[in-house]
Amino acid sequence: MKHVLILIFINTAFVGCSNSTPAQHNNPQAVSPQKIEYQKKIQNRDIESEAIVVFSKGTTIQSAEEIINDYGMHILKVYKNIFVSTNMPMFHIRSSLPTEEMVQILRKNPKISSVSPDHVRHLEDK
Repeated sequence: MKHVLILIFINTAFVGCSNSTPAQHNNPQAVSPQKIEYQKKIQNRDIESEAIVVFSKGTTIQSAEEIINDYGMHILKVYKNIFVSTNMPMFHIRSSLPTEEMVQILRKNPKISSVSPDHVRHLEDK
């Protein structure tokens, strides 16, 4: 957290020095466009959750994809090499559901061997 704040401060100081006009400090609540864009990205990630899903041995990739799609979830990556070596389809998926709800729904399916939430952590200024 301290490193992020220091980097933001240094970056702001250099950007302020490179301008030909003097820096304006009238509004202490001013936020840079880059920070606004970063905050939007964080908010979008908080809405969606991701997980690694492994299906039971003998499940085909096609049937596993259909199951994921039936739940309204999106496949980000299919781990085909793992399927070839283990005969167990593995996917990285994304859902608009909260993480815990998504995990509970998937774990109830008997064709799914395991579900591991893929948590993304973000630093925030507070």
